[in-house]
Amino acid sequence: MKNPFLKFPFWLNFIILIISLPISGFALIFGFAHVVEGIRQSIEGITPPPGAFEGGIIVMSLCLIGIITLLITIGAFLAILGSKNKS
Repeated sequence: MKNPFLKFPFWLNFIILIISLPISGFALIFGFAHVVEGIRQSIEGITPPPGAFEGGIIVMSLCLIGIITLLITIGAFLAILGSKNKS
């Protein structure tokens, strides 16, 4: 599959990289930290609070957003490297 970011100019890929990298890092760090904490509480046998289901949906959404923006970041980074190799 061809990288769709190769069609974009260098400056647009750079802006996409600058924006998506912190979003990806934030979402992945907080999402996976809460997943690990939930697993730890499960192992210890702590009963979940009443709003745990909604919290689980939010945590899974954070992880999904983090993975999607990480893929966008990687695509923009590879497009930047590809455009530098052309010139």
